[in-house]
Parts: sequence; structure tokens; C-alpha cells
Amino acid sequence: MSATARRTSLCARHNLQLCSRCVVISDAAKRMSDNINARLAFTPHWEIKDCWLAFRLEDGSSDGTLYDTRADALRFQLHPELCAYFCFRNALGGVNPHDCQLFMDMHREAYDHGMGLHDPDAPRLIISSYGYDRMSGRRY
Repeated sequence: MSATARRTSLCARHNLQLCSRCVVISDAAKRMSDNINARLAFTPHWEIKDCWLAFRLEDGSSDGTLYDTRADALRFQLHPELCAYFCFRNALGGVNPHDCQLFMDMHREAYDHGMGLHDPDAPRLIISSYGYDRMSGRRY
């Protein structure tokens, strides 16, 4: 799907760009979920708890290489701006296709709007609820 098509596809019911209730799970998200869960099932947790995998945003595939840092994962990709980077520390219990679809959609939207996620020193996209409350003015 092109960047402009994604930008104009707001959730009609909730008027959100990324809606967790109306998300449509793609084969790419299923592929990403299967890859992560297989890695968790067949590799000891202490070996992968701080490792990273790079997933291509277009089809959810991965080269299968475990990287020690996000910077290493970025360095070994031909097109780092076309990948999403997943750290196992965030999901040692496994993932589902729904969460992977949201993860990939979030990265696509960020790239489409000029956020440099391929920069290892860039801030994380997901902020704490306290940070959100501060930014939205709900907490002073």
C-alpha cells in the first residue's frame, strides 16, 4: 500500500490513524508473529532476552539474524528505513499477530511522516502513560 493511501485510511468509526480495535491483520503480521514465537520456543530465553531482529515492513520477513544491539541491526540492513526493529526484551512471553500488525503500522506511519526510526539515537515512539498525561495536559 502506498504512503498516501495509508495516510488517508483513517478509521471511520474512531477517527484514528492507527486503531487497535479496527486493525486488519495482514500476512506480514502473521509472518512476523510466527518468526518471533518460533525463535522464543527454540532458543533459551537468556540467550535472546536482549537481542534484536529486523523485519521488512512490506512482507514481515526477517533475515533471521539475532543482533546484540539495535545499531548492529541497522548497520547490516541494505535499506534500514524499510525495516522495523524488534527487541525480545519487550515480549519474552510471545506475541500475537494483532500486536505485530500494530507494531508494523506504527513504524510505517512514522516513516511516512518523516520520523527517523533508523537512527539508533532517536527517541522511542511509545511513551509512558505519565509522559502522555504530561504532554496532553492531564497531569501537571
